[in-house]
Amino acid sequence: MSQSGDCTEKNVKKNVLLYGPERPAEMADVGYGRFSNKNYLRHFSAKILRDLVRMARMYNGHEVKIYAVDKQERCPVCTNMATGERLVTNCKVCHGTGYRDSWQCLGDFWTYTDFGPVYHMASPYGNTENPNGTKTGIVILGAPILKDQTIIIFIESKEVYKIYDVEPHIVAMRGDIVAQIAQTTRVTPGSEEYKLIDW
Repeated sequence: MSQSGDCTEKNVKKNVLLYGPERPAEMADVGYGRFSNKNYLRHFSAKILRDLVRMARMYNGHEVKIYAVDKQERCPVCTNMATGERLVTNCKVCHGTGYRDSWQCLGDFWTYTDFGPVYHMASPYGNTENPNGTKTGIVILGAPILKDQTIIIFIESKEVYKIYDVEPHIVAMRGDIVAQIAQTTRVTPGSEEYKLIDW
């Protein structure tokens, strides 16, 4: 019997083009839908995050400082001390956070930012900027989980943005946070949050 096509196992493996790393040997004998041990993915999230940060640094990223509300002491003016419920949303002491006016710095991070248009409104002082008129989408790379009232300060332009009402969408892999997509609003220049700028 003549063999027109040499289909031995050796030649078939040689002609296969691999995409990405091979599945580890201990996974080969288990059905694809049944295995739950994905330890072979543990370094992929770090690689993805490193590549995103490198792109942000080299091309279109912005470096920011992020501050979170320090939740150690409740505001005595607008908070019910028995239940912890926030009674007033526009408190002059805590600025609506429900806690004493103290912030903790989470660190410096790289972001991709989609700046929205600036809206203006009529006021007794003339045509002024409406800071709550637009939302700015910010993709924060590698930061810990961010919450409502988190402050994001752009290091280069010294503009302050705050996450209001909606907590960020989290992009994670094996429990490692790669990025968070937050909808933020620009804080009015001259507000208390601008006192955090010390550089």
